[in-house]
Amino acid sequence: MIRVFKRIRKPVLYISIAVFIFFIIVILFISPLAKYTIEHKSVQYTGRKIKMDWVYVNPFTGYFHFHNLKIFEAGNDSLFIAVNAMSLDVALSKLFSKTYEITSITLEGLNGIIIQNKQHFNYSDLIERFVKAAEPNRKREPVHLNIGKVVILDGHLRYIDRITPIDYYIKKINIICSGKNWDVDSISGTLSFIPKVGSGEVSSA
Repeated sequence: MIRVFKRIRKPVLYISIAVFIFFIIVILFISPLAKYTIEHKSVQYTGRKIKMDWVYVNPFTGYFHFHNLKIFEAGNDSLFIAVNAMSLDVALSKLFSKTYEITSITLEGLNGIIIQNKQHFNYSDLIERFVKAAEPNRKREPVHLNIGKVVILDGHLRYIDRITPIDYYIKKINIICSGKNWDVDSISGTLSFIPKVGSGEVSSA
């Protein structure tokens, strides 16, 4: 028995090392490839330029991390949303079903701007694009999306209304949300923020 173990020990060790090296190589290559693809295809698929310092993708666990992510306004180089760090986990087991699932999303240092001009917002083009893409095809079953826990830490948001006019800024936005399933109407969570100018604090649970 001992001799048999000694015989298979080296092959098993070599196979384990080879599998480990394979996983490392895949991760090392797929992460820069994901960054290149997102940056060079972002305008084609979203109408917005997207940039980031680096991205880490683990295709074996469904974990994604984006560092210094920047999304620009449609058709120009003005910043729409910037995030110091964004992490998300995707349920790989759901990728081959009709219901996709993002189990968690964390945004650290979110900095965004919302601009309203009458009935138009600076994100209206995104809504129109993705609503159109999500329109059900009668020949196939609709695809559903579940989003799990959502966390926003130390966010900043500026709201501008061109007509009123309003220019309002809030900071230290912290949100913890339980998530939203496609077949559930309600969500629960906590929210807090403070104004950039003036005193006071808004919080809810």
